[in-house]
Amino acid sequence: MRVLLTGSTGQLGTALRAADAPGLTLLPHDRAALDLTADDAQIEDVVRAATPDVVLTAAAYTAGDRADAAPALAARVTGPAAAARARAANEAGALLVQVSTDYVFDGRLGRPYREEDPTSPLGVYGASKLAGEHAAREAARCAVVRTSWVYSATGKNFLKTMWRLAGTHPRLRVVDDQHARPTSADQLAQALLSLLGRHAAGETLPRLLHVTGGGDEASWRGFAAEVTAARANTYGGEAVPVDAITTEEFGAPAPRPARSTLDTAAAASLGITPSDWRAEVQRTCAALAAAEEREA
Repeated sequence: MRVLLTGSTGQLGTALRAADAPGLTLLPHDRAALDLTADDAQIEDVVRAATPDVVLTAAAYTAGDRADAAPALAARVTGPAAAARARAANEAGALLVQVSTDYVFDGRLGRPYREEDPTSPLGVYGASKLAGEHAAREAARCAVVRTSWVYSATGKNFLKTMWRLAGTHPRLRVVDDQHARPTSADQLAQALLSLLGRHAAGETLPRLLHVTGGGDEASWRGFAAEVTAARANTYGGEAVPVDAITTEEFGAPAPRPARSTLDTAAAASLGITPSDWRAEVQRTCAALAAAEEREA
């Protein structure tokens, strides 16, 4: 099965390329090969030339706070570009897999969000991702996979920032009133590959699915504390304390949902049960430490 992979050098794309995927031929496309800011005709031409069985979108506009300052760019990457891929997927008879976010919800529901719950994004980032979901559904066959708080040992992400700051600061101050489940790029990649395996076997995939790391929900502060503890376990000494602050105190330029935890029961019914996010954070931090040792 031929899988056109956009965003092949990003966090998720890197995890997908590194994964064992028997029966799949990945056709990796980075931004130079497939620029989502290009016009629709260029995007459709690239997809058409690849003759894929699946178009998997790992490329995205992920700078949530900057989206409010650049709404046109965020909207272009996640909306019209997704529509162009959907049209090209239809022409090729391919499945379109679109990765989306918990930020399509406003965080006010009071329980984890199920796939069928109404969406209500608070800011430009969430709204642009929701537009991408709607555009992807123009494909005759599509699977939109929502996830949350993605991190890895590569690229730019919250875990790597906390790891670095814990090595240079005596204390950290991190938001404690936003909650979801951290998800490693490796966990998300394995879930997507599981779905593609089902598709190759002739199963009809759900058009919308929630996939996150396992375990209880966390705050950003709780996430950070796991990282600082992992660093202390690696290098010795006491873990850097992580003080709780509010979203208002942090002063982020874009609004964020307070509790956007995703209900993953539907994914579990398909056998997708990622490990507890805490264990995965430990594994990722070990990979960071190993990389630092090699570079020393």
